[in-house]
Amino acid sequence: MTEWWVALEGVEKIFYGIAYASSLVMFIQLVLTLIGGAFDVPDGEFEVEATDGDLGVLSIRTICAFFVGFGWGGISALKQYEGDAFIATVAGFITGSVFLFVVLWTMRGLHSLKDDGSVDIKNAVGTNGRVYLPIPPNREGTGQVQVVIQGREREVIALTDSDEELGNRTRITVLEQIDPQTVLVGPIAAKTTDDPDETQIETTDT
Repeated sequence: MTEWWVALEGVEKIFYGIAYASSLVMFIQLVLTLIGGAFDVPDGEFEVEATDGDLGVLSIRTICAFFVGFGWGGISALKQYEGDAFIATVAGFITGSVFLFVVLWTMRGLHSLKDDGSVDIKNAVGTNGRVYLPIPPNREGTGQVQVVIQGREREVIALTDSDEELGNRTRITVLEQIDPQTVLVGPIAAKTTDDPDETQIETTDT
């Protein structure tokens, strides 16, 4: 093993070093995930433009996946193109990018399945909340509302049959579920003192 490493050229050592190190980290992550460990920082620590329930592009897993692809893609190109460092770098970058987005897509898919299994937006029907993004009248477009679903405040896509636009912070009630992501809402005139959902939203804002 030592003789093999010494015989490598400088650029080969770089690519092999990246490939072996990142592959080892990814293997450790996989093992600890299977046994319930937590090697990774929570996804979102390095998120880029992520929102609640979404995963950003950059996380430990996706960065690690990029370097696995970069290392092994570069090594493959070095062997195929007789040690051309430029081609190896380009090939490594392309392969690493593919690995990154495959892992990201897989993570988002798993995260979506987790959310779908734990939160059902039909549980919002009958609850009160407030408009977060204005909702056009007569189902001419969608907005968003803040409602409490299963004990947690969430932002949900909403339509209304009202003849007037429902502006920001207008109090509403959820009338029915339109599809898995959208609800139909209507305005309510006055605040009631026995509305636990609205009370929880007020507390969250303060």
